[in-house]
Order: sequence, then C-alpha cells, then structure tokens
Amino acid sequence: MDDTTGTTTANPWTDLPDGQFIQEEIAPLPFGSTADLVNAVAALDDAVEIILAQGEHTWSRISTGEREELYRRLERSRRKLTAADAAMVTSLRTAFAMLCGPRGPRWLARTFGLTLREAKTRVAAADRITTTEITNLAVQTSTHLPVLGDAVRDGVLDAEPVARLDRLLRALPHEVQDRVATAADAPVAELVRTAGPDAVADLRPFLTGIAGIDETFTDDDRARLRGVTIGRQRDDGMSPISGDLTPELASILQRLTADHANPRRPHRRRRCCRCRRAWHSAGSR
Repeated sequence: MDDTTGTTTANPWTDLPDGQFIQEEIAPLPFGSTADLVNAVAALDDAVEIILAQGEHTWSRISTGEREELYRRLERSRRKLTAADAAMVTSLRTAFAMLCGPRGPRWLARTFGLTLREAKTRVAAADRITTTEITNLAVQTSTHLPVLGDAVRDGVLDAEPVARLDRLLRALPHEVQDRVATAADAPVAELVRTAGPDAVADLRPFLTGIAGIDETFTDDDRARLRGVTIGRQRDDGMSPISGDLTPELASILQRLTADHANPRRPHRRRRCCRCRRAWHSAGSR
C-alpha cells in the first residue's frame, strides 16, 4: 500500500501469475564418463588380442552360418568405431590440438601413424556425422548428417562412404550445398541400409535433382575445382598424376593426343601413351 495516497500498488514481481518465470528444464549435456572411456578402450584392446590369438584354425571349426554371423558382428563393431573416430577428431578440432585447414589431416596422419588418405577420410566423415556443434567460428564446419550418423553408429557403414558423399556435396555449387545435404540426409541413410555403402557412388544425379538445377557447374565452380597433382615417386621411378581439368584444357590435351595418334600401328600407341607423348612434346618445345 502507498502510505501517501492510501492506494494499493501492485508489486511487479510478487503479483505475477504463478509460473510466469518458471524456466523450461534444460536438457542435460551429452557428457560421458572418462573412466568408462579409458576402461572400454582397455577392454577393447584385450578383446582384440584374444581374437587375434585364435587364428584361422579356430575360425574353421565354426560352422559356415555361425562363422558368417560372427564376422558380420565383427564388421558392425569395426564400422561403429567410425563414430568414435569422429568424436576424437571433433575434440581435437575444438581444442585446437589439430591444425585447421588442409594441414589438419597431415598432422593427424603423422601423429597417429595413418596414411594421408585415411586421415582425410576420417576428418571428412567426422565433419558430417559428429553430434557436437562446434561454436568456435575459427573452426570451419559443414552441414551435419545426423540420420547418416545414426547409420554409422548402427554399424551400417564406415567413414569411406561418408567421405565420398562429402566429396559429392562439395562438388555442387556452393550456394546449394547446405540445402542439398539437409534434404539428402535421411534418403541416403535409408538407401545405404537397403542397398549397401557402395550405393553412395551413384548419388550424383540424385543430389543434382534435389538442387533443382540442370547445369550444376558455373565457370567459377570449375575454377574452384580445377587442379592437377603429381604423386610421390614410386620405387620404379614412375610418378602418378591425377586431378581435374577444365573443359578448355581437356579439349586442348585431347587435340594434342589426337595429333600423336598412329592409325597404321594402333597397338604401338595406346591412348595413355599418346597422351604422355603429347604432353612430353608440348613441354619440350
């Protein structure tokens, strides 16, 4: 009550309806137990040693049906560990323990004794199936694929098909990549469950259909993708070459290759040999 006027003044805090400021219960964060993690890795290491100690003679004493089912279980467990790889890689990226950008896979390969290809595959898969949102703006992330991630955790596929899908998505024009990834997540996961992991290799027409565009590539997109890489020299002294050429450069090289064809002795000039000779002649001028 206001002593000067004799009127009752409402208290803005006590006179509100019940529950006005009751906050919704916050969902618990997905924190696990570090002790459980350490013990589980130790148990996994022991279990692998036991499996290795059996040898082929032990496997041969099991019936064919039991052997196949046992190996399916082993393969599912191996694929499920892809989710553990993703969690590990994400923790390294979040803590900046792993270098950002293209140097990250090289650091991962060098630190844990992986091949560079395997390291790139794990990083690409982790970027798509991780369950943790990286809020640090310094760490670049891609649109997550949670339904496909569930398939990984069920042991349906491993990192390789996820990384292949990541490459297909990144090959699309940049402005449609996020939209296509979100729309394709559930259908691709269902396809992999029914048709197997290799079905990812044939998904480009499906992805471009989601994008809703006929010509998916512009000159800027092709300029972003172009590049040629000369691989490490092998023991025989030869070096592999791979990459992506723009239509203009591909046309030039095809004309050079045709110029070095020998129709009278086709068996002496295979297409790959003509291409090599054409490049050698062009570079020697």
